Amino acid sequence: PVCSTEKFGEKETAVLEAVLHWNYYTLSRGEDSLFGRLHKEDGIPEDEIKNYISAYGLRTHGEINGTPESEIVYVHSKLMVVDDRITIIGSANVNDRSMTGERDSEVAIRFEDKEMIDGTMNGQPYQVGKFSHSIRVHLFRSTWVSCRVSKRAELSLLPVTSVLKTQSLMSSTSTPG
Repeated sequence: PVCSTEKFGEKETAVLEAVLHWNYYTLSRGEDSLFGRLHKEDGIPEDEIKNYISAYGLRTHGEINGTPESEIVYVHSKLMVVDDRITIIGSANVNDRSMTGERDSEVAIRFEDKEMIDGTMNGQPYQVGKFSHSIRVHLFRSTWVSCRVSKRAELSLLPVTSVLKTQSLMSSTSTPG
C-alpha cells in the first residue's frame, strides 16, 4: 500500500534517514565500508567494485486523493544467491550475531545446489545450480521486467548472460537517492 509521507512526523522521518545513512556508510561510504575495505585491503579500484556489487530499493506508487505518491517498500527477509550455486534465504542479517544461530531470534537457511545445469559466468561456460540459478532468474524477471524502463527490450533475462550490461542499464535508469 502507498502511504503519504505527510503522515510521518519528524521522528519517523529521522529514523528513515538514519537507516538510509547507515546503509550507505556500511556499503559504500568511508574506509570502513564494504567498498572501502575491498579497496584498501585487496587493492580493488572502487570503480571496479561497483561493477560487481550494487544495491537497489523497491518502491511502490499510487495516488492518494489524486496526488501521485511513491514509497520505499521495506522487506525484512533477505536472499543471497552466490555464483548461482548457493542460496541463503531468511530473516537473519548477514553478520555474526544472526548467522551463528546462537544469539539472534532470526532464521535463515543455506541451500547448496547438488543438481547442476549448463550456464554462463563471466562469458564462459559454467555449471550453475538448478535451484539457485532458477530463483535468481525468476527474481530478475519479476523485478526488472515489471519496471517501466524505456530500454526494457535491452534486458536479457533468460538467461542473464551479461550481468555488467544489465547492471549498467539498471544504473543508468534508476534514480540515486
